[in-house]
Amino acid sequence: MQNNLFTLTLFPFLQGDSQVMIGFDLTRVLMVALSVGLLASPTAGAAQQIDELKKGVVKITAQSDGKTKVGTGFIVRIEKNAAYVVTASHVIEGDPQPKVAFRGQDSKHFSAHVKGTKGGDPRGMAVLVVLGDLPQGIKALSMSVDFEINGGEEVMVIGFPRMPAVPWAVTPGVVTGQEGEYLVFSGAAAEGNSGGPVLWNGLVVGVVTEVLSSYGYAVSIPILRLALRGWGVSLDATPNVAKHSPKEKVKKEQLSRETIGKDGAPMMLVEKGAFLFGDQAYGAPPKRIELSSFYMDKYEVTIDRYAAFQQATVHVLPQDWHKQIEKESSGNRPVVHVTGQDAAEYCAYYGKRLPTEQEWEKAARGTDGRKYPWGNQPPTKLLAVWNEKEVAPVGSRPDGVSPYGIHDLAGNASEWTTIESDPGFMVSRGGMATVVDPMRIMSPLRSGRSFATGWDLNLGFRCVQDHTKEQ
Repeated sequence: MQNNLFTLTLFPFLQGDSQVMIGFDLTRVLMVALSVGLLASPTAGAAQQIDELKKGVVKITAQSDGKTKVGTGFIVRIEKNAAYVVTASHVIEGDPQPKVAFRGQDSKHFSAHVKGTKGGDPRGMAVLVVLGDLPQGIKALSMSVDFEINGGEEVMVIGFPRMPAVPWAVTPGVVTGQEGEYLVFSGAAAEGNSGGPVLWNGLVVGVVTEVLSSYGYAVSIPILRLALRGWGVSLDATPNVAKHSPKEKVKKEQLSRETIGKDGAPMMLVEKGAFLFGDQAYGAPPKRIELSSFYMDKYEVTIDRYAAFQQATVHVLPQDWHKQIEKESSGNRPVVHVTGQDAAEYCAYYGKRLPTEQEWEKAARGTDGRKYPWGNQPPTKLLAVWNEKEVAPVGSRPDGVSPYGIHDLAGNASEWTTIESDPGFMVSRGGMATVVDPMRIMSPLRSGRSFATGWDLNLGFRCVQDHTKEQ
């Protein structure tokens, strides 16, 4: 029996006293099974490796709308009394405290807290934290740092498919290619595998986020690392992270992921490297640009911070200041109606500067050319502040953070940026809270040029500062 991905061969799988017919690509099953020790073990070491990998895989149970969902997750970091678990966002969506079962204590379910999730994204990821007295023998899985997708790589998935109902089932598969930020793999994985690891040579190369009839999608490791960084989960101190690649032997400058500016505002690192700048749809053909590392304010500059600046400098107040400070929770809302010159002077006072529009766009889009900070799916009210009457407190849409953990880069207040090639003018980016067209908050969109002395409704700003070796 043929399909467009692989040849299926039916053979019986024993499950208790019953016999279930399951379709696999028998040739590939045999090849992968022999390589990872699934069949009558060619080496004891291969079987032992599988057992060790299972110690890093967990079963996740969540309740939503009166229904029970079962999925998979895997441990990426272990601390003294905490385990950080990655899974697919749809596995835990609707349940703020899903249950986690570890290998060796199958019947005991630990409550987990959702630390970060990309809700509303059918292929999104989430990270959970399990706190307390953790079982002995669990481990954080290692991630590959040198996996290159060429197609044909033999992988395996460990998880909890509904059929066969075997806990910590090992399923072989083959990478068939890449689609954007996702790797595509074929195999007999099922819905219960969602959130589980895709493993190659014993290392994680992807997170299963969607499983279809005969193939699945997995988020690649670079994207996973960026998401974890944005959610405040560091992998640097995890002893299980693989560092065997020759590329990793080159000594790299260790950068702090987060720092605090002189104004007290948290700032997130945007690492050096290339990214895709511009979009043909907006008259700017995309091109790859190299940028040095820099830090960007995690949130838009708030009314409270601007008030402190004004008191220290006796700087002129923005238009309609009295209306801004009268609103509920006004202090934590972004300051707006500021001119580009006012914004630049605030940043300079604290040893910062306004971002260039290239820096702003990289902070919003990451390195994969996405349309919005959270990905390519259209915005919802959970992802961004848009189609509203006014701006909201900063950070009120945590599901819409950028790959670098920066909030409100789509919607809420639009933001001043500078133009390196034309220093007499500025450009606002990010759309604003009052727009009704979701395309108006897409990350590649740029407004027309304006003078630094201009201002607009719901136009605010955030600052950046260059990375230095002292940070």
